[in-house]
Amino acid sequence: MYGTIVIWFLSTSLKELVVVSATDDSADDERMPLFEREQLAAYLESILNGEPDAADVLARIFNTLRQAMDGGLAGIRQTREALLMAVELAYLHSGAHVSALRLYRLSLAGHVLPGDEPDALHKAAIERSARSVRAARTSCRARGRT
Repeated sequence: MYGTIVIWFLSTSLKELVVVSATDDSADDERMPLFEREQLAAYLESILNGEPDAADVLARIFNTLRQAMDGGLAGIRQTREALLMAVELAYLHSGAHVSALRLYRLSLAGHVLPGDEPDALHKAAIERSARSVRAARTSCRARGRT
């Protein structure tokens, strides 16, 4: 299968995104990520730090995602993976990450109460949320049958 891979990367000065196109006949092209993790992390840093070109960086990211989705199912999969990676990277800059890290450090130092260990708290919250999602899905399905 012939395809064109479009890769956006920031110049070393973080002043512009540069596009590189390469044509290849390999089916592996569809499996290539839209962004390497380090590359996307640099984009997010630029945006979150309010670099002068942050709006352009963001617009080019959106354009890359749109172009990938225009490529059909493989592009939609690549876009989904890029968005999941972006959420993971954005989490590292969130208040939730700061508080989770603080709790983890307190736990390592032995300064948390039994039952307040980070892993136990996270697992309990995930389980409660999963139950809620399952109940909502069941409710939607039941309404759809009536």
